[in-house]
Amino acid sequence: MHIIILHKNAIQLLSQSKIGNISVVAPTCADDIALLASNKHEIQALLDIVHDSTKRDLVTINPNKSDLVPLTTKCENFSVQLGNDIIDQKSETKHLGLVRDSKNKLNIEDRLKTARKTVYAMLGPGLHARKGMSPIVALKVWQTYAIPRCLYGIEIMNYTKTDILKLERLQQQVCRQIQGLPNRTANAATYVMLGVEPIQATVDRLVLTFFGGIIQDSASIEFMIIERQLCMSPPNSNNFINRLKEILDKYGLPKAQEIMNSKPTKEIWKRTVKKAINMHWEKQWLVEKENKTTMQYLDINQQPIGKPHQIWQLVPNTTIEVKKAEIKARLITRTYTLQSDREKFTRGRESDKCLLCETSREDTHHFLITCTALKMERDKHLSVLKSYLKNNTPVGTFDRVEEQGLLVLFILNPSATKFKELFKLKKSNCKDIEAITRTLCYSLHIKRTLLNQTKA
Repeated sequence: MHIIILHKNAIQLLSQSKIGNISVVAPTCADDIALLASNKHEIQALLDIVHDSTKRDLVTINPNKSDLVPLTTKCENFSVQLGNDIIDQKSETKHLGLVRDSKNKLNIEDRLKTARKTVYAMLGPGLHARKGMSPIVALKVWQTYAIPRCLYGIEIMNYTKTDILKLERLQQQVCRQIQGLPNRTANAATYVMLGVEPIQATVDRLVLTFFGGIIQDSASIEFMIIERQLCMSPPNSNNFINRLKEILDKYGLPKAQEIMNSKPTKEIWKRTVKKAINMHWEKQWLVEKENKTTMQYLDINQQPIGKPHQIWQLVPNTTIEVKKAEIKARLITRTYTLQSDREKFTRGRESDKCLLCETSREDTHHFLITCTALKMERDKHLSVLKSYLKNNTPVGTFDRVEEQGLLVLFILNPSATKFKELFKLKKSNCKDIEAITRTLCYSLHIKRTLLNQTKA
């Protein structure tokens, strides 16, 4: 079968090109038309009809903007004519913004380049949190401009798991860079901190939304094709129908035929899809949290997609505050390098003892709570925190936190559900506590760095 793309034209034609008994000869959008035929003679006949019709209507088609592309690799090489102009066969063409070739494969490398160019054009190279822009703002730029460009039309293309993995890695890299987190940060932690939707979830949502739009009109060609292919599609092929079935099953949604029979409205279907995707990834991230010690301080929200962590949600758009929040983000994701980490990374070649007090192992608890070398700096900020909680929360609640050994968790994650219930915190209280704990973590970091430099 061949496809010929004609621009500046909107003529519907009849032919033998069919999917089953459904005619699909000339799919048209605005001033673009794709003519489908099974051999050279049919495509030439269609072009002759186009030429005669446009000549009668005083419309001129530019043959240089029309391409002849085979939709199968087993095809002889030939050319056709539009009037007196020859249209040669090409290996691929661009139609409605999508690159079409004989395999209908996703041009993944071009899309990765497009995403990088877009985000660098908007935010500049580096994308580092120290630039003073809140990661929430940077993420909005990524999701608004880069994601739509690199995922445009992906729901109808033949993509592979490797393609999605490449796109996922790019998004993870961008999300880590705008948060100032290292590459070793757990994937779930990277996404939970920003409340961002994984690429796989975005692609699944696009497929389901596309399907939800098709089923609105049972008289459309697209509806008839879906209905036929649900029965006729080979089970192991990488096509839209099989991907749709897998996605519906993954998110616990009804079978495709049941949905086509019930025909939910677009709004209801979108809400259903959003809720199912949120619940699925919440479970996925909770499982990953159980298996990764680096996520022990993170509290995963119910339906976490679209709900950034308090560290980034409440940080002002100023360089110093974003810099403070970056240190706290590294501490809560366990990527702030302490001596216990150096001992693990060097396989025992370096000691895990604190270089400042030289009394015990330097881990997150030691750094935030017990290091004697940092006591003066720590007490200064803890007194501010205690005073604030004393004036704004029930009496004795902070003492209970200390007695239960939850002070580290409270400093890193005061928005955790257990603390909201215990302290009965309001939104304004959360903002103030976050500012105090953010400054505490940053001050301890600065003091530790200065003392280590002095010792060196």
